[in-house]
Amino acid sequence: LVLCSDCAARLDRTLALESQGANVPLAVILGTGAAVAAAAAWYAVTALTPTYIGVIAVAVGWLVGQAVVFGAGRKRGGVLSWISVALAVCALGVAQILTLRYATAQAVSEATVTQAPLVLPPDQTLRLLWELIKASPLTPLFWGIAIWEAYAIPRSRRVRRYRRESA
Repeated sequence: LVLCSDCAARLDRTLALESQGANVPLAVILGTGAAVAAAAAWYAVTALTPTYIGVIAVAVGWLVGQAVVFGAGRKRGGVLSWISVALAVCALGVAQILTLRYATAQAVSEATVTQAPLVLPPDQTLRLLWELIKASPLTPLFWGIAIWEAYAIPRSRRVRRYRRESA
């Protein structure tokens, strides 16, 4: 898209308004709700299907980013990107822990042990997470894309100017 300098300046001013007056408390509330819903949905998909679907992580980041922007009153920029990233990482972590807990419970039930612990010790959780990454090496890639989406959606938008090359 090529704009004249006046149109580019007008668009710059319009985009600058997007970062003013954000409703941060509502952004946090809606972002948290989206993070909880996304983590629960990812866990449900994992529990109801026999496979781990890592690409769902991307949807988690996207959903949290969209919810933060919506909650902020369609505003962007400032602290909103970092709020979105923090909530997305929490959602990804909780979904991962729930998934590991489910897998552990399944393994325990197959081993005829009476009950799996509700929360695994941190060292066992990290060891299981490492095993999951080894079994599904695309997991870090999906997490990275999810975190990027969570950051990029609420970040400030601005007009990029390129110099014309003269012939």
